[in-house]
Amino acid sequence: MGLSAWTLGVKTLRSGDNDKKDFAQIGVIMIIPWGLFSLFFGMGPPPATVEGWLDTSAEQQTRYYFLVIGGVVAAGGFALLAQYLMKAGEHFYGLLGRVCITIALPLFVLNMLYWGQFLPEAFRGFTEFSSTDRPAWYVTIRSTFYHIAIVEVALLYLATALFVSGLHAVKIFRAHTCRIYIVVSIVFMLLSIISMDLPEPLGTIGYITSIPAIPFIMPYLIGVNLIRRAGDLHKPGVESL
Repeated sequence: MGLSAWTLGVKTLRSGDNDKKDFAQIGVIMIIPWGLFSLFFGMGPPPATVEGWLDTSAEQQTRYYFLVIGGVVAAGGFALLAQYLMKAGEHFYGLLGRVCITIALPLFVLNMLYWGQFLPEAFRGFTEFSSTDRPAWYVTIRSTFYHIAIVEVALLYLATALFVSGLHAVKIFRAHTCRIYIVVSIVFMLLSIISMDLPEPLGTIGYITSIPAIPFIMPYLIGVNLIRRAGDLHKPGVESL
């Protein structure tokens, strides 16, 4: 990923062209989260049993720490992108996108800490007391974080659609590129919201779109396009992506 990014245009970070540097900086930050997420793919999915969580608690904590770091880095990339859009004269989409990220990031971090810290400790307590019944507070918290996850994932997809619209407004992305990003983001957002009520295979697809790392695929692709844009700016006759 690093070699590809350098080939596409990260080398323009040393350029004196401000647009090149802006695109390259934002692009690099946008692709970092998936560079981190790829490190824990060898762990497989989270365990399906209490015993599995307890046996791999250190691995699960590592997984969700990486997700927290990736989310914070992506939020930084979105903040820089909002700043660039404002500098380019686009205030509407960038502002709304930044509001979505400002709300989504704390919810995302809380949700990751719930999975990485709260669940292992709760499961350890259930095992020590040898109880098969779950206390009412646990059921309430689990339900609350289920809805928190829906909100933060939906906001991440919505923010992506808004920022892409902003990039189109300042003529960085072409119309057809913008439409692809927006349609995919909105469809994924809707699937993640109503996945429990959908028949198969849509229910499974909706579940996949809600996996914490998946909403960051679109920002990753935005980052790749921006880095490519940075590398193409010096070429004569190159149009917006």
